[in-house]
Amino acid sequence: MLELFLRHLSPHREQPRPGEIIDLGRGTGESRVKAGLTQEQQAELLGFTLKYLQRIEGGGENLTVRSLAKITSAFGVPVTELFRKPQTKQARPGRPRRRGRTREGEPG
Repeated sequence: MLELFLRHLSPHREQPRPGEIIDLGRGTGESRVKAGLTQEQQAELLGFTLKYLQRIEGGGENLTVRSLAKITSAFGVPVTELFRKPQTKQARPGRPRRRGRTREGEPG
């Protein structure tokens, strides 16, 4: 029994690949947008903090089974829906630039 426990703690056990977590987060965001919800609305619906939801959608959070179940039941989608390749382009980091302004902040 102890051997099984120690094997579980081994650093060599298989971990989710970062790309899978990012795809899962983007799939969650796509489902939210299809449902017509903002991040604030979805976070409240699921009982998550806004920061936690943002980390999920940004691929920075490795979800628990409980969180995954909450998300899929709220949207009425199968778990596999969130694991498929996202249809949207990869999100750009940071805020989008304001229209009509150059990088220096002057009207363009």
